Amino acid sequence: MRPTASSLVAGVLFAILPPLLAPAVRAVLPALASQAEMYGGALEAFSSPSWSRALAFNMGMSTWARLSNWAPVCFVLGRFLLGYWAGRKGLLQSPERHHALLRAIFAGALVAWSLATVLSLVQAPMRAALARQASTWNR
Repeated sequence: MRPTASSLVAGVLFAILPPLLAPAVRAVLPALASQAEMYGGALEAFSSPSWSRALAFNMGMSTWARLSNWAPVCFVLGRFLLGYWAGRKGLLQSPERHHALLRAIFAGALVAWSLATVLSLVQAPMRAALARQASTWNR
């Protein structure tokens, strides 16, 4: 593969990888505290007069942040590689040469946006029902 083609393929893969891998990654990761629990603990630790407690919690918070925020790395790397591909291809330097490709990218993005919107509208009632059902389990 040429460098521009490989960066396009890698960029697209890294861009769509996090949502596809999220269920598998969550199962492999250790049980992590929720964001609300961590922020509550941070407020308590950093409000205490003990600097050692604040330091210990800060180290734990750092570990938690690294484990729970794995997806933005793929997100940023994917967008970087797509931008690299677009720059090497010269999409914005001479758009008249790439008119058909830019039109296809726009059409593909429009279709992807439409499908994502429909999917979110279909999932909203399902998520609400699941949340109601989960709240009855916790009682």
